[in-house]
Amino acid sequence: MSGHQSERAMLKTEKRELTRQIKELTKKLTGVERMLAKLESAPTSTVSRGRQVANSGKQAQRPAKRTNQQAAGLPRTSGEFWISMMGKRPRSFTDLVARAEATLAKTMKKGLTEDDKRKLNLRARVAIKTLADTKAINSEGAGRARRYSAAA
Repeated sequence: MSGHQSERAMLKTEKRELTRQIKELTKKLTGVERMLAKLESAPTSTVSRGRQVANSGKQAQRPAKRTNQQAAGLPRTSGEFWISMMGKRPRSFTDLVARAEATLAKTMKKGLTEDDKRKLNLRARVAIKTLADTKAINSEGAGRARRYSAAA
């Protein structure tokens, strides 16, 4: 009898597991059906290579292009901005970022948040590396001892 009981318990466990899987698959199927219904209800237009793309028939409702100031809370910092931070005397990356922070704080007439400082630091890394690689600025030294100055 114990053999029948263990087999019965095993079958009940398997039934519970299969029932759970059915419920999970039913949820997934419902989600896929909803997405498919949305796609089928939207008019479509053909794009090159025969792919179908949803098209609302009117121009996409996009927000206006975001400027750097809107996106990050910071004004634009072009290559010219970073060159203006350098001067003739070689400066470290940290000094350049500190000068930029002070300049932007004056321009914005408010202190920079930690998030603004982080974003400015990231912008500085990319801009200064690009300027140094293109020889738009002078770069001397290596690693943390590297100093940057305006090209003569």
